[in-house]
Amino acid sequence: MSYVQNLVTIAAFVRSEDVDAAERIIAMPLVKDPSGEKALETLAYLVRRRPDIFAYAMTHRMLADGMSPFEAPRVALLHRAYRTKTVDVLLDHSRFQVERVTARLPLSGEVDIVTVRTGPGAERNMTLIGNAVRTAENLMARPLPTNYVNVWYQETAFPRVTAGTFTSENSGMYITINPEYGIDDGSHEAEFAPGLIAHEVAHYYWHGNVGWIDEGMASFMDIAIENRRAGEPMNAQHRLCDYATNIAEAIRKDKEYRCEHSLGERLFLDLWRTLGEDAFWQRARNLYDMSQVNSSDRLKYTQLNIDHVRDAFGTDSPDAERVIRRWYDGK
Repeated sequence: MSYVQNLVTIAAFVRSEDVDAAERIIAMPLVKDPSGEKALETLAYLVRRRPDIFAYAMTHRMLADGMSPFEAPRVALLHRAYRTKTVDVLLDHSRFQVERVTARLPLSGEVDIVTVRTGPGAERNMTLIGNAVRTAENLMARPLPTNYVNVWYQETAFPRVTAGTFTSENSGMYITINPEYGIDDGSHEAEFAPGLIAHEVAHYYWHGNVGWIDEGMASFMDIAIENRRAGEPMNAQHRLCDYATNIAEAIRKDKEYRCEHSLGERLFLDLWRTLGEDAFWQRARNLYDMSQVNSSDRLKYTQLNIDHVRDAFGTDSPDAERVIRRWYDGK
């Protein structure tokens, strides 16, 4: 939905509850940049899915006089706030530090990069995010599918937006990373952090498909981005799956989600070794293009599966087809 459509959705809902409140929202000064647009999109989402959370958030003093450029990124994080206590934490000025820069990419133009955290973070974090964004677009040779990258180093001291333990996640609205990986102290977590960022940035291209394609390509791009940044070798990062030796077996056993990083990563890594750099990336771009279907009024998406991978990589290469059969079929 557009900026205006989101504002209309919000105002219409509030007007049905409180005419004066609706007029205040329409008159409210809003940030009309990517962070403001994403914040408004979040509020419109809450109107449709969690009107109770929306109504509670609108009573918060931070939203009484609109949103500043440093408040909007935190409002955007309300997308998956399930409890009022989470709203209180996210909108508390004293809890968060927000850093913003604008990256200029050759294909996408200006992209806003934002980090949100509750404590000191490594100075390199913003540099790592910017590098991952630029390198991902360069590898894909397609515009980054977003003009707003919001990375939340989510503190575990308050109720989590994501369930259970986690390392990182790209929800589409924002990227969430465990703050243990936002440091630069020579630890294992610090060493792992650049690849973690690269993996989640890659998910802006690879999402909504079968899991082993999305996680496999994101993991492969993590390896490729770090190879270009720090000269890291092009080797698999995830240990071999304990539950299956190939993707089809993992699917049959209903264990795909436990194996999708490991097996998907190795399938695409072996295709890269077999086809070579240029041929691999041309076919990877073709695979991505298959997921983008233009219609007259909007962009629709096709969920990629093994048939698309075979069409993109194996049709004119018997060697690539053998790689696919090995890792997908176990043959």
